[in-house]
Amino acid sequence: MNGIALADSYYRSAEAAPQRVHVDDAAAHRFSREVRSLLKALQDEPDSPAWESLSRLANAARWRGLYDPVPFSSAASTTAPLLRELVCSAEALRIGAPVHLLPLLDSLRMTAEAYESGGNEPFGSAVMSTLEEVDPTSACLIARNRRTALALADWLRSRHGQAPSVFVPAEYARHEPLHLAVVCGPSFVFPLQLLTTPRAMAVQLVHHHWVRDEEKIPGLFGQFATITLTTRIQEPMRPAVSWQPWSGTPAAELQIAPDWESVLASAPRTLAKDTEKVLARLAVLGGKHAIWLPVEGERIRGLDPAAPPGERVTSLPMSSVTQGTILILRAGVSEAATTREVAYGLLGNTKGAEVRHLQEDWKCRLRRLLDDQGPTAITRRLAALGVEVHNISHWAHEELIQPRKVEDFKVLLRMLGIGDVTTYIEAGQVLRRAVVTAGHRLMEALESKANSCDLHQLEAGGVIELHLDDVPGAAPMTAYQVLALREEPTAVALRDCRRPFAIRGVEWLE
Repeated sequence: MNGIALADSYYRSAEAAPQRVHVDDAAAHRFSREVRSLLKALQDEPDSPAWESLSRLANAARWRGLYDPVPFSSAASTTAPLLRELVCSAEALRIGAPVHLLPLLDSLRMTAEAYESGGNEPFGSAVMSTLEEVDPTSACLIARNRRTALALADWLRSRHGQAPSVFVPAEYARHEPLHLAVVCGPSFVFPLQLLTTPRAMAVQLVHHHWVRDEEKIPGLFGQFATITLTTRIQEPMRPAVSWQPWSGTPAAELQIAPDWESVLASAPRTLAKDTEKVLARLAVLGGKHAIWLPVEGERIRGLDPAAPPGERVTSLPMSSVTQGTILILRAGVSEAATTREVAYGLLGNTKGAEVRHLQEDWKCRLRRLLDDQGPTAITRRLAALGVEVHNISHWAHEELIQPRKVEDFKVLLRMLGIGDVTTYIEAGQVLRRAVVTAGHRLMEALESKANSCDLHQLEAGGVIELHLDDVPGAAPMTAYQVLALREEPTAVALRDCRRPFAIRGVEWLE
């Protein structure tokens, strides 16, 4: 099917509006309201790490319960462990808690216990009822992420010999058309095109009735499309009598996000004078790490689990990095530094040590000169000798092997008091060739590792180590999934960019 025919089929499939199936779970609703009350009350309280941790845990338990229909009695449930941890944390916080917060704390604990005791049966039963009269081979369940998809698949296998497939949104988008797709959760936790361009003749959206979800879903291009593509969800009839007055919770209140203040406080800060600054976006990674991504950076190494074997490891445009992107990095070290270490390993112990010594020698001399005289004075001295340089501090940076022009490098080396400039120039050229070879070796080794490792584990946990035993000088690298991106760019030191670092304030983020 060509692109035009495929687009036409998407538009025609959008004519069949998805149907909403409400889950009536009073215990889940009460728990959600108590979480809301706690978060509102803590806004007026002094900052406290213990209370902030409790509020993040409570919000995460509520959030995960929005799209996890697995009964809490099942070992596959991803929500039940958070509820149990929340009950224990709330009980522990009673000691020394302000008197006016004790009623809220007790209510939170009791509603969490009641929610867990209810077992999440209403949600699970609602999902199962949609599948009762459907051929499992012609239906699928759609989970928000890989962790939930694996849990759902385990639960379904324990109940049925033949169960429908469970997809994450990207898999569903690539699949052949089906008769029925059951979306587990409200629309706002999924990509828009999941409902505007469905891959099934019928789509049912199953979620808690107290979630105030969208009624109409805009197409991928929204108001900028020539012909606006909008999907309206068919709403169920509300019962005439409810167990309590209706009070929906807006979607914006339910979403969880990193504690950006704590993340920023964890970030490295280079405070040296005359440090080159760049605008960078802060990305939260799996495994409680983060990274500064330069706004004007060109490319970064990534991994695409959906690509065919042999094409999964790729060089991504920096601007294409979004939530869900998988980056291949080495903690505390930039990509260039990683490749350079492999290059030294390929040169062998003797030659590698010699080249490393020569590189470090001239860079150390340059850094000392910059500290003594400052970059402005050094730039003027070089200009007087016919060398035009826009950022002399960059020449001292570890990412640079040597200046692009050999004549400029000769002038610099003589200024640094080095007589035998030929040895240093040749060492840089040897290293540059080795870096090119190292880059190819590294990509081949990473591709081989990507073909053999469990990529579902990576998507479920957000992080996985890649041990490259066959590449000399290559320390273990890590594949990180991007969990969140801070919208506002920040001016940071160039040397702090592209290096993963450990952070706080992202517990239970997924």
